Amino acid sequence: MELQTELLENRMARLRVKIEADELETAKRQAARRLAKRVSIPGFRKGKAPYQIIARYLGEGAILEEALDQLGPEIYRQALDESGLEPYGPGQLENIESEDNLIFVFTVPLSPTVDLGDYRAVRLDFEEPEVTDEMVDEVLKSMQNSKAVIEPKDGPAAPGDHLTLDVYGELLPSEEEAAEDSPKEGDADEASDDNAVVFDQHEWTFILGDEENEPIPGFSAALEGITAGEERTFDLVIPDDVEAYNEEYHGRTVRFTVTCHEVAARHIPPLNDDFAQQMAGEDEDIETLLELRMKVREDLQKVLNERAEESYANAVLDKIVEQASIEFPEEAVQDYISDMIADLEQNLQQQGLTLKDFLNLNQMDEDTLREQYRESAIERLKHGLVLGEIVKQERLNVSDAAVDEEVKERSSRYSDGNPQLQEVLEQFFGQEQSRRDIAIGLLTQRAYKRIVEIGKGEAPPLDESQTDEAPEGLDVAAENIEETADAAEDTAEEAAS
Repeated sequence: MELQTELLENRMARLRVKIEADELETAKRQAARRLAKRVSIPGFRKGKAPYQIIARYLGEGAILEEALDQLGPEIYRQALDESGLEPYGPGQLENIESEDNLIFVFTVPLSPTVDLGDYRAVRLDFEEPEVTDEMVDEVLKSMQNSKAVIEPKDGPAAPGDHLTLDVYGELLPSEEEAAEDSPKEGDADEASDDNAVVFDQHEWTFILGDEENEPIPGFSAALEGITAGEERTFDLVIPDDVEAYNEEYHGRTVRFTVTCHEVAARHIPPLNDDFAQQMAGEDEDIETLLELRMKVREDLQKVLNERAEESYANAVLDKIVEQASIEFPEEAVQDYISDMIADLEQNLQQQGLTLKDFLNLNQMDEDTLREQYRESAIERLKHGLVLGEIVKQERLNVSDAAVDEEVKERSSRYSDGNPQLQEVLEQFFGQEQSRRDIAIGLLTQRAYKRIVEIGKGEAPPLDESQTDEAPEGLDVAAENIEETADAAEDTAEEAAS
């Protein structure tokens, strides 16, 4: 076997393999024997006819085709081993050339390559997030609302009361429409039936004074003082800046008919030391409102720091991707697109739809959808490859002990103190696939932490003695490694419920 290797663009290679005449002849005779066992040749038992008889009966072409079907995969495996190439996926037989000897021509997609360049020199300014008094006040207000008591009351509604309403909103004709379509005598009701209905809710709960959830500005003001059992009719004009309505409705009048079924007062507990003690957790030693405010500020700072570092890490990763030299075959892009479509299908199934339904609704075929996903798939592929290479270059890894600790922590978190459930969850998270997912999730966290350190110029020197072995399958999960761990947590939540 004589092999020629040609490296092509986009991480593709072409292998030209020349087959010696004696090797082909051996393959043809083996093929003839296999064919003889599958056909009946007059005068011979199956498998016993000589080569010349089989060739005369079936034809040299049939023997050659059978020989190539068997020889091709074996030749490809030998050529791939001899070439030393690292394939990304299966190769394809591009052509069979016939000269003095047969030449098999294969194309092979190669594994992606990533050169990060001087990625440790990448720097970005990091702005420390600041917790304001207004943020703390908003959290405390949310806590108050969570402990609010709602009780039906007699008498007129006041701002903050919960109203249970039937609301019917009808768009009235414009002045031009009223002039053109003035109803004839006796047809007054008929014109109203043609008006557009813009709001129709039954047993709708509305907090009086909640301007953000008003159908139209002025709705709350029109209902002030309403009582249970009362019906009101009033007109409101749709302002030009209300995006919920089409532009042709701006400036038009809506006639509302509202029936109030119930008025309920909302009693919000006062912010004091008693409230602080009520909101404190079992493990928290909080006695005063000041201590609660300090705890809220501390928790907010932690959340803001996590969000800021996550955003910062993504920005640093973007810069590393920009300077990196990345090559990958088209097959890798198509695999990413297929993964994105699989995610779409899963989301559609949760809504009771199929991919075919989605394509029909959007008037497209799957090829068009794949093309729409292409640019996003390429970006995800680049980021995944770079993230995986950073893990290798930084020699990041996860120990079995770290995975064991995470298994116990998750089991305890989801079991909520139930020892039987915790045991079940430990068995679930202890399975091989779950442990692998957890390891990849932990590795992702460490990778993003290291990226933050790189961007700030705080990354520790590389420890040359540290192993660079990562959990098996990291390259597969590099696209978005943390999603693997999230999926395991979602499954655990379902088990716990």
